[in-house]
Amino acid sequence: MNLSILTFQMVYCVFTRKLNVFDIGRLCEKNGIHIIDPLDFELKVYGLKKFQQMASQHNIHVNTYVASMPLLKGSKDDLAKKISGAISVAHELGAKRLMVTPDLAKHMNPDEKRQRYIDSFRFLQEKVSSKNLIFLFEDTEQIGCGLSTGVECEAVVRAVPGLHLTFDTGNMIPNGDDPIAFYQRLKPYIKHVHLKEVKYTNKKLSMPTVDGRRLTGDIWGEGIVPIAQIIDMLENDGYSGDFVIEYSLPSGKKDFAANDAQLKRYLDFLKTRKAALI
Repeated sequence: MNLSILTFQMVYCVFTRKLNVFDIGRLCEKNGIHIIDPLDFELKVYGLKKFQQMASQHNIHVNTYVASMPLLKGSKDDLAKKISGAISVAHELGAKRLMVTPDLAKHMNPDEKRQRYIDSFRFLQEKVSSKNLIFLFEDTEQIGCGLSTGVECEAVVRAVPGLHLTFDTGNMIPNGDDPIAFYQRLKPYIKHVHLKEVKYTNKKLSMPTVDGRRLTGDIWGEGIVPIAQIIDMLENDGYSGDFVIEYSLPSGKKDFAANDAQLKRYLDFLKTRKAALI
């Protein structure tokens, strides 16, 4: 299993001075993780050069760079400028994949959103196709975003040759879709996987769902996503890409020791699963 991690939640720990970017590298290396998939806003916080210094010091590599794009509200000039910058950063990081995330536009109806996504992805794919990068988007969690359910994602990815999907195992749930059904519908297009666990919560700062409840991230195996079943299906179907830890911060303390213990809980889930298969 190729294991990598999304560390964007740790930015909070950097802002509150519980961690710095070198602590994040040390945390990953200590736990045997050598691939980080950074988001563009993370690099703005750390600084690209500092991130690269950390990566070199702690034997960290980047397989996927994640950049936000004005897919719904941006002009072609806006998109061209953003994708050019994202391609440049991806190459500087040595990434193999470039994943883009959308903006939001509540005033658009679903048909308008779908066509705008298709038009924007076609435009971007033309820019990326000659740059030796796998081009990806993911199912997105915001209610009504138009890029969350299996039906929505399939309509877009089928219309854009060369576009691939990052399967986020929790992001379709707020919009009422099921992770297993989503996977079965979209598996021919999946080139990357974010293993995200979620659970229902009463916290106000959490993700609303279409049925009026709220969701928050959690450790694998402690929420409502069938993570072990999804891993089994992917491996049985011959998936050979990265399995990405979509990391959620610990409750309570958020210093190095607390984050170290939290990360170990994710890895313990994999050890328990492996033992159960023997």
